[in-house]
Amino acid sequence: MASAGSECYYLDTSALVKRYVKEPGSEVVDKIYAKAYRGIAVIAISYWNIAEAAVVFRQV
Repeated sequence: MASAGSECYYLDTSALVKRYVKEPGSEVVDKIYAKAYRGIAVIAISYWNIAEAAVVFRQV
């Protein structure tokens, strides 16, 4: 669990897609997820991001 001094990242739909589709910027998103996994960062997303990403994944 992240502590009070943790970094917080809000990921938009394009960043979520970069996590699963390798494209420019994917390595930055991978580093953010690695920080969150280690408990030194928090990732925030919107329900809208999930719906938008689902549409993108259907097209890929």
